[in-house]
This record gives sequence, structure tokens and C-alpha cells, in this order.
Amino acid sequence: MTVTSFLQGVGARMRLIILIVLAVLPLGGLIVYGLIANYETTLRLASDDLMRTASMAAKDPEGLFENARSMLLAAKAEDTVGLSDREACQASLQMLLAGNPQFLAMGVLDESGSISCHSSGLRPSLNTDPSVVGLALRTLASQATGMVVGDFMIDRRTGQPTVAVAIRLAPDRRGVVFVSLNFERLTKVAEGGASAAGLSMTLVHPGAGRMMTHDPPIPREVETLLPFGTTLVGSRLVAAMAAQPTGGIVEAEGPDGIERVYAFVPLRGAETGMMLAIGQPRAVIMGPQTRTAWMMGIIGVAVLTLVLGAVWWIGLISQVRPIERLTRFAQRLEGRENEARIEMEAWQPPELRTLGRTLNAAAVRLDAARRAEEAVAASESRFRLLAENTADLIAILDADGVPTFVSPASKCIVGRDPQELIGRPIRETAHPDDGAAVDGMLDTLRSGGAVADVRYRMAHQAGHFVWVEVSGRSYDDGARMTLSARDITRRRGVEMELEQANRVLAELATTDGLTGLANRRSFDASLDREIARCRRDGVDLTLLFIDIDRFKLFNDSYGHLAGDECLRRVSKAVRDAMRRPADIAARYGGEEIAVILPGTNAAGASNRANRIVEAVRELAVPHLLSEHGIVTVSVGTAVLRPSGSLQHAASDLIGEADVALYAAKKAGRDRVVEGRQLAGARDLA
Repeated sequence: MTVTSFLQGVGARMRLIILIVLAVLPLGGLIVYGLIANYETTLRLASDDLMRTASMAAKDPEGLFENARSMLLAAKAEDTVGLSDREACQASLQMLLAGNPQFLAMGVLDESGSISCHSSGLRPSLNTDPSVVGLALRTLASQATGMVVGDFMIDRRTGQPTVAVAIRLAPDRRGVVFVSLNFERLTKVAEGGASAAGLSMTLVHPGAGRMMTHDPPIPREVETLLPFGTTLVGSRLVAAMAAQPTGGIVEAEGPDGIERVYAFVPLRGAETGMMLAIGQPRAVIMGPQTRTAWMMGIIGVAVLTLVLGAVWWIGLISQVRPIERLTRFAQRLEGRENEARIEMEAWQPPELRTLGRTLNAAAVRLDAARRAEEAVAASESRFRLLAENTADLIAILDADGVPTFVSPASKCIVGRDPQELIGRPIRETAHPDDGAAVDGMLDTLRSGGAVADVRYRMAHQAGHFVWVEVSGRSYDDGARMTLSARDITRRRGVEMELEQANRVLAELATTDGLTGLANRRSFDASLDREIARCRRDGVDLTLLFIDIDRFKLFNDSYGHLAGDECLRRVSKAVRDAMRRPADIAARYGGEEIAVILPGTNAAGASNRANRIVEAVRELAVPHLLSEHGIVTVSVGTAVLRPSGSLQHAASDLIGEADVALYAAKKAGRDRVVEGRQLAGARDLA
């Protein structure tokens, strides 16, 4: 469905409502944009606060690892802590652990990873825990004397998740002292940081994908499924920690199933591999924004409903009902109730009051127009009766040249029914070459003029074209035109035959019948014309006189028929040697040929004359009585230059060319002799 077809069924009231809705939509869009921008700002500020909180909360777990470092350094400094005296070593370790509940146990490992001394009194044995063995080997292999952090593991005695840290003993004791961290203690440390409403704190070992602590405590029904140490591999939180080892922000589902915005940071001060995450439920962060959005939406809908209701009522009173009244009045006028009148209240819009007055005036004029229409209808009826019974094609056209009426004579003239021509511009039925004539005729009629005897060709149904002669006039200020067309195809054929005969006669009157060159009369007229152009345009004019050598002897020896053929062949060679349409070759008399070369100087004349001599030689027409053995020509040239007086220049130019021709024959024939250049009729020097 197009917009136009949709609007056709929409009334004025609904259009006003649509207009108001379209006006309110940008405001609604602006409000939505503001809510989205405020949402993003709120989320960014909350993320910044969470990141600051996480950085501050990480200090307590970091301090725990610093305490572990101090504990290990104190154990290393004790001479009794080592591989030799197990009893003394155990006593020293127990004394160090006293008052430090944040540690589960301490022990000493030898080079193979076996426990040689333990705070719990374990007997020396081979330790089969890969995590502890690996810690011992990494610590011994380390060249540094600093603390080494072990991997995530489960304490065998307590079943709690833990991480052990270790340092090397003095070189003379060749062993490793380690301490395992109490994550229940870490949980209590972490609980102190989650003071704000809705905040949670989670300690995660991303490398192992394990949750170490969580605050607030996970509900019991969830904790049975997710105890501490449970793997979190595959969660968005662990994936974000692995991708951003320096810390970052992520929206993820927490271990307790609540969707939160998390800020996570690594624990500093030791290569612990652990990260602390502070999270806040998304619903807590965005709650005020959500309530604001709902409130603004409800207010917007209420305002829009109120505005639409007011517009509907105002439009009904001030627009729709007056328009309906005007419509009913117009319908009454259409039903020829010309005495009908309408009155619009003074409080109605001025446009509607003006329209009411206009309709009242139109009612008066409509009555007069309808009476005039009845008279015109009677006149047109008489016109149609006349048009339908005449042999000429009668047509009425609109201002665009499109027939609105065509008489039945169209069937006889162009083989088409009137309905085939009505509605089709007459320009389309005209011959393409006669389009200009048709356009000119229509332009004259549109301007209020009349046309007579306009001739052009119309397309016949059978595929050929018919010549018609058209007369016509316009009325209603050029809005309509009347044309009368009659078939003149036969007459036009006779006229064209006469025109062709006249062209043939004109051509015969100016052409030599034997050679096909211009005759003497045409030559004289052309020479006078070119001399005038020489005087007007200031260009040179060259005349060549050409004579066939020993032509009388050729006729006497070979006969006149051969002589005529020789003259035709030489004339053709001369004509072919001319290069420009303006060059004129004429039979001057007998075997003499004259060539007029407009705009050609002496050098050009000599070049053209020599080309003619060569062309005749190339014919190689035998002439045994000639000194050259073939038919040849002699050429004399004369050039008229545009200076001085040019009176009687034609006779002077002919005389000079004739003198040069005589000199060529005297010099042995078959050659070109250049005559003098004339600067005026009497300037022959």
C-alpha cells in the first residue's frame, strides 16, 4: 500500500491526530535517548566505584601473603628448623604457628619433596601430593631466595582448599620450609570489606578456575552444590579474569546465581595467581533508573492521551464539522440545487468563512454556466452531425494536441476508427520527418492563430503514410483546437512527379550530355559567382584550360564514336582529379575543358594541373598519330588575386588561361604552362 492510497481513506480528524503524534514522537525519542544516556552513565559510575572498592579490599588478602612471607623468614632464621633434628624442628614450627590462625600448618620438605618435619607431628614420609612436591621442586630450583607460591590444593587433614607458600632454607640445610594458608581465615578477612548494601566479595584462583571465598556466605542450599574450591571454569567471571590479568569490569552470573556487575583486581605483592572480585547486583545498580523510566513512560502516555483527546475534540468542533457542512453544501450544488446557500459562524476560521462565501458565489455562477452548457451542447450536437457526414476528417484537440473528438472520415483516410485516434497525440501519428511541421502548427493554434493548407504525412493502418492538408483554428484562448484534414495523397504524388521532372530539366539545362560535366552556360554563371566571392572574401581564384592534344587527328583516324568515348574518359579523369565539392569542371567547347578552382593560389593550381595531366596519361588511350603514342592533354593556368579593380575580370582570366594553353601546345604538348597572375582586370603585368 502506498502513502497516497493510505491517505485517501484517512479523514481530517485522524490526520490531525497523526500530526500531533508525529510532533510528539521527537520529544519521546529525546526522552528515551536521555534515559539510555543516563543508564550508561549510571553503569559507568557504578563500575568505577566497584573498581575502587576492589582495589581497597584487596589490601587485606595481600597483607595475609605478606604475613606468610614474614612467618617463613622467621622459620628460616631458626637454627632448629631443618632436616636434622625432627623434634626440635617440630617444636619451633608449633611455636611460630601459635597465635596465627590464618595458617593451617607448617613443614619442611627435603630435595625429593618428602616431609621431614611438620607442625602437626606427622612422621617423616614421602609426600605423594603433586602440588606440594611441585612446590618443593620449584622452590629448590629457583635461584632466588624469595617466596614461591604453590598451586591450588585440598588440605588432606582438614579437607579445606588451600595454597601453600615456601622459601628455601639456608644452603647448609638444603631443604624448603612451607606454610599453608587458612581460607576460613581469609573468608573472615574478606567479610570485612563487603559492608555496602548488596555488595559481594569473591576470591578466585583463575589459573585453577576455583572459588576460594565468597562474602556474604552462599545460601546453604547453594553451598551444598558449590562448596569452596568448586571449579568455575567456563563462567564469564573466570573467562574475563583470564583475558584481563591486570583487572577489569564484567557483567556475569555469580556463584550464587545472581547477575552482578563485577570489578576484579589481582592480588599484589606476590605471584599468587589469585584475583579478588567485588560485585553488585545489576538490579540494585539500575533500580532507580528503571523506576524513573517507568514513571516517565506512564507520564508520557498520560500526556499523549490527554493531548490527543483535546485535539480530537477541538478538531471536531473547529474543523471536521464545518468541513462536513461545506461538503454537504457542495453535494447540493452538484445536484443542481443552485438556490442553496451556506452561512459560516463568525468564530469559525477565516479560511472556512472565505470558502463558504466562495461557494455561495460559485452557486450563482454555476447556474449561468449550466445554462450556457445546454446551449453549447446543442451547438456541439449540430457540429457532430455535420462532422459525421463530411468526407474531410474533423478533429477537436485539447491544448496538448490530443484529440477528444474524431469524425468517422478517419476510417476512409487513414483506415482507423475514431476511437483509435482519440486520446493519442497527433504528433505520434505523423511521419517522423514531418514532426516540425506538426509542432509549428500546434504552436500557432495555441497562441490563438489559425492555420491553413499545412501538409504532412499521417500513418495509415496498412503501414504506409497518407499525405493530408490541414486547416484549423483555436478557441477558448487556445485551450481547444478544431482541425479539418483532407486526403491529398494523389495530388501530392502528381506534384512530386512534377518537382522531379523540373529537377531533371534543371540538371539537363546545366550539364553537358556527352561528358557529364557542367555546360558552357553553367560555367559562365559559376565563374561570375566565384569572381564575386573572390572580391568579397579576399581569396585567390584559379582557372585551368585543358585541351586534348591532336584530337582532330584522333577523330579522323579512329572515328567520331571513339572520339566521343575518348572525350568521356578524359572528362571523368578530370572530374576524379578534383578534390573539393566547390571545384567546378565544365566542357568549354569541342575538346576543351575548363576547371574553376576557388581559393587556390598559383602553386596549388600548378599541382592540380599536373595531377590532371598525369591522370590522362594513366588512361593510356592509344593515339598513333600523336607524338606521345597515347592521348594526352595540355593545360594552361591563370590566377586572379583579390587586389585592385575586378571589373571585366572574367574575360581577362579566360584570356590569360587561353594564352597559357597555347604556350603549352607550342612547347610540345602533354604539359602545364602557368599563366600570369592577375591583380585586376587591367593589371596584366
